[in-house]
Amino acid sequence: MSNCKARETKIIIAVHNEITGDTRVRKTATTLNKYGYNVKLLGLADVESSQKIDGIDSILIGKNVSLRAYNFITKSIARVGKRIKQKKILLLSFASLIIVLLFSYIYHLNAWRFLKVLTLGLSVVGLALACKDRVVMLIKIIRDRYALPVAYRITAQKMSRAILSEGAQIIHAHDIIALMAAVYVKKTNPQCIIIWDAHELYTELAYKSAYTTRFIDQIITKSALEVDYFITINDSIAAYYAARYKALPKATIIMNATRQSSAIEIRSDKLRQATNIDSAQKILLFQGGLSNGRGIQLMLAAVPDIPPDWSIVFMGNGQIKTEIEKAAKRYNATRLTSRPAICLIGPAPYEELALWTSGATLGAIPYENTSLNHYYCTPNKLWEYPNACVPILASALPEMAAMISAHKTGILIPINFGPDDIVKALKTVADSQLNTMSSACKKFNEAENWEKYEPMLVSIYNEMLCA
Repeated sequence: MSNCKARETKIIIAVHNEITGDTRVRKTATTLNKYGYNVKLLGLADVESSQKIDGIDSILIGKNVSLRAYNFITKSIARVGKRIKQKKILLLSFASLIIVLLFSYIYHLNAWRFLKVLTLGLSVVGLALACKDRVVMLIKIIRDRYALPVAYRITAQKMSRAILSEGAQIIHAHDIIALMAAVYVKKTNPQCIIIWDAHELYTELAYKSAYTTRFIDQIITKSALEVDYFITINDSIAAYYAARYKALPKATIIMNATRQSSAIEIRSDKLRQATNIDSAQKILLFQGGLSNGRGIQLMLAAVPDIPPDWSIVFMGNGQIKTEIEKAAKRYNATRLTSRPAICLIGPAPYEELALWTSGATLGAIPYENTSLNHYYCTPNKLWEYPNACVPILASALPEMAAMISAHKTGILIPINFGPDDIVKALKTVADSQLNTMSSACKKFNEAENWEKYEPMLVSIYNEMLCA
């Protein structure tokens, strides 16, 4: 195609989330839009809508019943899987007794029959409690072996219908469900071009079961034959995909860098105003999803021993939010209000993230070595903290360690770290060292930014459309 057809060729950038919080997807879209390509975003939300995101037309399709059911099952497992305390056992037993009494009254049971029904009722409660773990395991198997594949396929089919209705000729698919949708589209329209942007090692996620891993592996294996261009986030992950999926095209490495233009050199008060933390107090900030495997529990375990002039701030949402709230209530009781041990606030707006981050002293990326995906990770925070001139405190996972060491943008703690390693880092880091690392962060942002990777992204599209 000639260059004049760039605006005529319809491009859909698809992802199975609400788009607004996905910085990689948004940067990809704005770059292509800036270079004159005809781009539209397609995402997934609770409610269908059409809107502008960064000035680009965006469609959000509603989650279907199968996906809602899958999410409901997952949340139910989390609730049922929690340890039932003695008080709850007594309450269940008491409830059983009340039911038996009512049953006896209605059906006029004699003492012997009443005793038999009571024994049966209590036995059922005891059996349910004793088998709780097995029941949860069975539900997980049903979810991962049957519910998840159905939910993924139906969601992908719904996305594919939306893509076909837009008449897209190029699909830039992020993650797994969008890749499935793109392949469905290609079956109907063989001329369609698929670019797959893999953010992670999807078969190497710690929380995935063997059933889910096998299903995703099959999806990637079959889809690889249909992928025309492949993008991923670093060399280690690219090497993994090249070794495991021979049919995939050679990867183009586009890292999760931030835009240089968004760099913050003057510290903002937004973070301290939201937490009421004293200006003299040092802040260790963890921003992003509050989920397992990210070292959050180890940070909480370190709190009793951290220096009194340090506070830990968590900025985000996630499954262990309640755990953080409980820890804050416990440890803040012995601290001044202006110098709390722990603070928890919601996520910052995407457009203001660097301003909020700039109020921190150190930015935490204490990811645990829970999976190969974590072992090779290069998360957005690796750029987001330096983008705000905030040095990093990170576990020495190889890809992160290589980047931090090369640019001197932070402090590394062991791969298999513990709470003591976090405490030691906070106790030993000097103000002069923090200032030196902060200056290095500025240089890092000048060298490692989204603008560095834009030409690689644009070259893929130039190859397709501007030959």
